[in-house]
Amino acid sequence: MEVEVEPLVSVLLPVRDAERTIERAVRSVFAQTFGRWVLIAVDDGSVDGTESVLRSLAAEDSRVRVYRNERPCGTAGALNRAIAESRTPFVARLDADDECFPDRFERQVAFMRAHPEVDVLGGAAEVVGPDGEILDRVLPAQTHRQLVEERYLRNPFIHPTVMFRSTFFDRFGTYDQSFRFAQDYELWLRAARGAHFRNLEHALIRYAVRGDYGLRRARWSIAARFRHAVRDGELGRATVCSLRELAAVVVRRVGGRAFGYARRNPSR
Repeated sequence: MEVEVEPLVSVLLPVRDAERTIERAVRSVFAQTFGRWVLIAVDDGSVDGTESVLRSLAAEDSRVRVYRNERPCGTAGALNRAIAESRTPFVARLDADDECFPDRFERQVAFMRAHPEVDVLGGAAEVVGPDGEILDRVLPAQTHRQLVEERYLRNPFIHPTVMFRSTFFDRFGTYDQSFRFAQDYELWLRAARGAHFRNLEHALIRYAVRGDYGLRRARWSIAARFRHAVRDGELGRATVCSLRELAAVVVRRVGGRAFGYARRNPSR
């Protein structure tokens, strides 16, 4: 197939043991109305057929580039390797069990070009179950002011929806590989005082329901809060928000909502 000479977007796709879902995720990138992308897939030591599926997709489209970590280094490490391999002005995230809507990159690139002050741009997501059924529509806050003000209460972004300017990593660093979970949340808290955040109201991905990691995941997001609370003078707020998160874990275990975002404009 004919490929644009100069890609503008690098799609970061860390993956481990996702043989059943990875092809669907990659084909959602193939279906983008914006074609100037390169997909950087880092297979983090898969022991199933993930690498084989990726190699087959790369043979089908030269914009897919596959790297492999023989020893797993975790999501943050795989993402950092993908960042190191990227050479484009924009960098987008995707997970191996999610799917982009066809106009995702077109919308995000257009917005980033029209708003040069924005460093990180996310959006809404349709939450889908194991059979593809739509369970919810999740819409985080949209404005930079609200995202920064609420950052200790909730994660500002649905991680697989975000698009960065590549210069963001030069200014604020990459993912902290010591974080097993919540490595994205730690990065947003680290960058919040200097970066400009926005979310689109449009759903950009179909977001697969993940397992509930409960206290393990909460532990890492709490660690991220307290790491930056001293710098920000927010120890009291970090404590209150962490207690709320722990309470939410309990609620989820007895059938509460699975996400920490309020559902805004549910009819859209």
